[in-house]
Amino acid sequence: MKSKLAGVLSASVMLVTACTPAAPPPATTAPVASPVAAPAAKPTTAPATAAPAAAAQPSAAPGSPVAAKPSAQPAAQPSPAAAAAASAVKPGAADDWNAVVGAAKREGKLSVIGPQGTDVRDSLVNGFQKLYPEIKVEVQGLAGNQVGPKVIAEQGAGQFLNDVIIAGAGGINSSLTPANVLVGIEPWLTGPNTRDTSMWRGGAMELTDPTTRQNIVFNSYAQISFIYAPDQLNPSEIKSWKDLLNPKWKGKITIGNPKGGAAAVFVVWWYTDPSLGQGFMRDLFVGQDIAVFLDDRQVIDGVARGRYAIGIGPSNTLVAEAIRTGLPIKPFDGNQMAEGTYLSAGNGTVSVFRNAPNPNATKVYLDWLLSKDGQFEWSKVQGYASLRRDVPTDQVADYYIPKAGVKYFPGYGEDYVRNSTPAFAYVDTITPK
Repeated sequence: MKSKLAGVLSASVMLVTACTPAAPPPATTAPVASPVAAPAAKPTTAPATAAPAAAAQPSAAPGSPVAAKPSAQPAAQPSPAAAAAASAVKPGAADDWNAVVGAAKREGKLSVIGPQGTDVRDSLVNGFQKLYPEIKVEVQGLAGNQVGPKVIAEQGAGQFLNDVIIAGAGGINSSLTPANVLVGIEPWLTGPNTRDTSMWRGGAMELTDPTTRQNIVFNSYAQISFIYAPDQLNPSEIKSWKDLLNPKWKGKITIGNPKGGAAAVFVVWWYTDPSLGQGFMRDLFVGQDIAVFLDDRQVIDGVARGRYAIGIGPSNTLVAEAIRTGLPIKPFDGNQMAEGTYLSAGNGTVSVFRNAPNPNATKVYLDWLLSKDGQFEWSKVQGYASLRRDVPTDQVADYYIPKAGVKYFPGYGEDYVRNSTPAFAYVDTITPK
């Protein structure tokens, strides 16, 4: 196998969830800058002076195998019906909405941590500000790996500066939840839009964390299987992941960081899928002499230059950018695979911070964000389909839209994070050191 690792694979990616989150303390009243009464089950669950639990630590130093047996089997999965019931959001009791909006206007601001980018910021601010010009939305655009250290340190020092986070489920469930810096989100859903779930897929909003119930997913997309060089591969040749084991592709496949980003989700999915599993992974990584790069740009560049025919797991954002600039690569529609593909939430999930300083504005913002209009603003910029059925999808590439009859692995949530530990341990045994 070629060793293409330009650095050390990070064993800490998404592994901190091996530690069980501490049980939250009893509920207390959040600071409210208005006479509006808090509901009995107030979302804030610790006094402002309470420090969050210490962040969980990875079980192994970077670059070393995870402390899990490579032969460990994937965690047992609940039935689809049971999983759907467990993850269904149960909105809070109805508020006197006019009073909440009035109190939110008196608070006058809201602090949101979200993804980076001016367009993303505009999608999270402009539509809301038109409806509620009295409430100023401040968005801090941060990379996923910046959020945990920042918020955990702030709350540990007794500083509760942020209200809402919009980010990927993996980082939220693997770092923020164990650190006890979030609260249950359902009691915050008390407005007319968040209480009416009839237009959401399956008739309910969906939690990524049915156990802690802190994170709602509001968009998803079918992940492309890989990018390919059109002068080397005819997409009709590939109907199953096992077709990549054809000897003609030996030495012609590259993959991104198998323990971070999109490639990592493929690794966990392959590991848990009974039709693929460890045998397929070994045959792909070792038998096909797969090249591993930590930098997604190297994956894209390798395919664009013709060195590789297939590139698995580069960032969708970077792929779209490369295609716009004219690089000779194409995305392979994951819906075409016999085994299906995985569903990703991207950055399309939302949570509420412990002791949110602007609780009424938080409720009003969530009611807008999860409305048809709020979801359309987000979808236009992200290019992914909302889980609301009334949001147009004209702006979404067809290969990102989940299709009826296709099998999908949920590439987010508790089951994914739980299975990542043994999956990453196994991939350590079949990748270059």
